[in-house]
Amino acid sequence: MSLRAALVALVLALSPVTAGADPFAAELARIETGLVAIESGDFDTAERVFRQEAEAGNLSARVWLGILMTVPESPVFDLARGMAILEAGAAAGHPAGASALGRIHSEGRPGLPADPAAAEAQFARALALDPADPVTHRLLVNHRLTMGSRTGDFGPLHAALAPGLAAHPDDPFLRLARGLTALHGAGVPVDPAAALADFEVAAAGGNLLAMQNAAALLSNGADGLPRDPEGAFRMYGMMAEAGDPDGQVLMAGALLAGDGVAADPVAARALVDAVLARDPGNPSALMMRASIDALGDAGRADPAVVRARLAELGIEGLDAAGIELVMMLMGPVAGSEPADAVEVVARCEVHRDGLLAAGAPDQAAATEEICAAFRRQLDPARLPDVAARAAAIRAAAPAAP
Repeated sequence: MSLRAALVALVLALSPVTAGADPFAAELARIETGLVAIESGDFDTAERVFRQEAEAGNLSARVWLGILMTVPESPVFDLARGMAILEAGAAAGHPAGASALGRIHSEGRPGLPADPAAAEAQFARALALDPADPVTHRLLVNHRLTMGSRTGDFGPLHAALAPGLAAHPDDPFLRLARGLTALHGAGVPVDPAAALADFEVAAAGGNLLAMQNAAALLSNGADGLPRDPEGAFRMYGMMAEAGDPDGQVLMAGALLAGDGVAADPVAARALVDAVLARDPGNPSALMMRASIDALGDAGRADPAVVRARLAELGIEGLDAAGIELVMMLMGPVAGSEPADAVEVVARCEVHRDGLLAAGAPDQAAATEEICAAFRRQLDPARLPDVAARAAAIRAAAPAAP
């Protein structure tokens, strides 16, 4: 993770829901320039503001200086000194000192292995200082979500979500976390409708991951949840406004297909070109542009041309199987007929396994996210059909040289 990404993540995680409810609001107001500087990547200014205010007796500034020192990518990284500053802040009654220590123990740092028990103790300490502290509730939920994904036991996560949501019912991160448990059946029954409701609230609060999950559910539907292409297009727009280029690419796809919005190939091209102007190598935009370039007079792409254009892109991991998967996922946008979810999931799983075998775990993980999104559309009774179809695809594949 880059320095900017690491520190901006801290700013977002440690931003109070309501400044007026924070007993340290006045102190935080005096270091707002430093917090804004972190968001813009000006870490020298942030450090200077925190140091000046800390020397003037601002406890919040001292805690933030300690946080800055405990981020490995920080130019002032000094884990021992930073943790000592955070310990002093917690001892002086600042919950962010304890919650930041909890995060360090939850994640680990260079030379300091993760210690879940120590993390729990620090989060409990922070909540004892301020039972409603939104920062601590978010960090505790994130810690237990991580632990639950490792152990399969999500009981502690739900025990943390309940008081957090009672204190902050519309907190975007907490609603996202609860939505993820409903989407994946983590300690609760799978409930796509409940997940979507949580994602919608979190998305309205600016959470990009919630927007992305809501968009996928609205676009694809799920067991018991019909497609809502108009809602999906609205969510794509929110993603784009939040700075996610995939939002613009997805808007372009909907405009090409007339899915949830009136078809407008000219507007679709403009959206994709805007993404490529900023990032010429953006894979999603390049693949969408391949479909746009293959549009015929009738406004429908020629699938043979799309396949050829995709092959020319040279995107890593986009082999023949990957191209066929992309064609199915793009459907009418690529001139293809909509594919049955069993076929999509089967080909997706075959492609995922091929990426793993080729030593591309990150691409395999991204492909599995696509598999999972379509798998949720299926009645569980059809999963054996997926396995059978995947086996048939593998059997028909040419043998490796």
